[in-house]
Amino acid sequence: MNNKLLLRKDDVKNEAINFMKIGLLRSAENLLGLYLSSLSELKNGSDAELLRFSEVECEITETLGDIISKRRQYKRAYELYNKSLNFYQFVNQRKDGLFTSPLVYSGNSKNKVQNKSTTVNSLIPPSIDVVRIKYKLCLCQLKIYPKDLSAVIRELETIPNKMRDIKIHLLLGSLYKACSLKRLAIKSYREALFKCPASTEIVDALVNLGVSNEEISSTVGDGFHHRRGGIADEEQEDVTSSHWMKHYTSASVNKRDFDIDKSLICWRKLMESFPQSHLILKRTAAVLLVSAPLSLVPLTSESNASSPIANLAWRSECGSFAVAAKDLECALQFLKQVRRDDPLDVEDMDVLGRILFQREDTAELSKLANDALEASDSRPEGWLAAAMFSALKGEPEKAATFIEKAIQLDPKRSSSFKLKGQLHMAQSNFDQALISFSQANSLEQDITSFYGILQANIAMGKLKDAAAVAKEAIAVLPKSSSAYLMMGTVLAQTAQGVVESVKAFGKALRLDPWNKIAAASIADALSNQGKCEEAVECLTAVLSKCSCSKTRLQLAKVYSAMGKYNDAIENLHLSIGMNPKNSLDAVQEMDRIEGLLRGENYERQENDEDEDEEEEGDEDEDDDEEDYVDEEGDEV
Repeated sequence: MNNKLLLRKDDVKNEAINFMKIGLLRSAENLLGLYLSSLSELKNGSDAELLRFSEVECEITETLGDIISKRRQYKRAYELYNKSLNFYQFVNQRKDGLFTSPLVYSGNSKNKVQNKSTTVNSLIPPSIDVVRIKYKLCLCQLKIYPKDLSAVIRELETIPNKMRDIKIHLLLGSLYKACSLKRLAIKSYREALFKCPASTEIVDALVNLGVSNEEISSTVGDGFHHRRGGIADEEQEDVTSSHWMKHYTSASVNKRDFDIDKSLICWRKLMESFPQSHLILKRTAAVLLVSAPLSLVPLTSESNASSPIANLAWRSECGSFAVAAKDLECALQFLKQVRRDDPLDVEDMDVLGRILFQREDTAELSKLANDALEASDSRPEGWLAAAMFSALKGEPEKAATFIEKAIQLDPKRSSSFKLKGQLHMAQSNFDQALISFSQANSLEQDITSFYGILQANIAMGKLKDAAAVAKEAIAVLPKSSSAYLMMGTVLAQTAQGVVESVKAFGKALRLDPWNKIAAASIADALSNQGKCEEAVECLTAVLSKCSCSKTRLQLAKVYSAMGKYNDAIENLHLSIGMNPKNSLDAVQEMDRIEGLLRGENYERQENDEDEDEEEEGDEDEDDDEEDYVDEEGDEV
């Protein structure tokens, strides 16, 4: 009877797996428990029966561990996996004939199978079954002891590199990264990418670790070459070739290095091959948004382009892919197109929320938050949109609650901590803002998190710490104009650093000739030094590339300081016409200049009247003298 049950092992196991797939976990557990109890008599049988029973018990116990793990009973699942591991090792040793001593169980299931020779286990290469169960044991151990990462790493490192599959490499990579073992993390992720060269997630992980474009692209090419059995890629760009992955890698690396021009060129190439790809539309929008994180330029409500590729075509005509008003308009259109195509796709929609938040578009932001939460309240994007909406409505407590919910759902999303830092800055909680921006920076070293740390340090008067942050930003993002702008901002805080700040602002302007903040900062510094002509030249150069109401206002102030009031008034009119809704500063400057002009005209008018009176008095005296002569003449 028991022998027949042994032969029906696969049927019972498959039935339990089917139960597990449809969610009947308790039924699956009961079925396997009953099956194991019916085989208990074989434990006292011959060696052959014991070996057969052990083989069956290995598989059934492992499957039972899978079911218990699905029920989130991780300690119990750990014990079952460990028991199954002991059985697998015992069976493998018996099959290999390495020792013939009987199987002895210890009271603690964490201990391995006891035998007379302690060196035998180290001599046996682990089987595929042993490797698989070790991986499951490590997953359970991470759930039970989430902070004890080193123990899990040591266990995984006992698996030979040749026997590690993609899952093990990925787990090791994430553990190494969490333990700041960068070199080992890169090695593990590259091994995983070689075996799975079309994985965008692995590429993203390597990009975040600072790996160069050449290294990642080389691994991708080798992986596709190995997958094709040594056959070279076809020239056409489709998902079966390595070309698209190399473009994706280059675009991601250039975005990380803040080389926005090259990144957008790569995304445009991908967009031409895959014009309706939501992935490419969302990633392109993220690049467009990150190109101006410190001061988002005004958006226009109209667009002349009808397709995503056409929306990017204007850049080649401008000759620069740097910041312009159409950047954010393009990003907005791309994300709206994704929402039109798939309203339930909420992934990365917090990028759309950031644009709407900057525009203070409460109606659209409210709709985005409601739609995202209705589609999936288990993702952070909807809660972040709700937090932004609450912040705009003047409800910081609600916003903070929503942000904490987003962090709880995804603790590794840096945008949640950035928004939290911005909320603290608005409430003047600078120490808490510093903590939040630092957490965001530890997850993603981008210019926004660096700038948040810098602002918090300056607000607390910690200029040395702010300077250190600016230096780190330049080291991490040497091609970022905003990084040098940060350094100039710190140097300008002291009178001794004004001259050096001009150099930093100049470097920012050379990296990005469209950087209006750098131009305005240089103009301020030069004006304070009395170099107004140079300030005018700097601002005029920026305005020749792009129009900006704030830059026009800055130029008008410089002209006013030079006494060129007509030029100042002309630029103020242009500034007000470009942005009539936010023209209060320009109007006030106009009133000030007109007041000055009225004062000058009044003085001139008084001076003219005095001069006229003096001239009239002189004429009367001359007339009197003439009459006197005539009279004298008559008398003569």
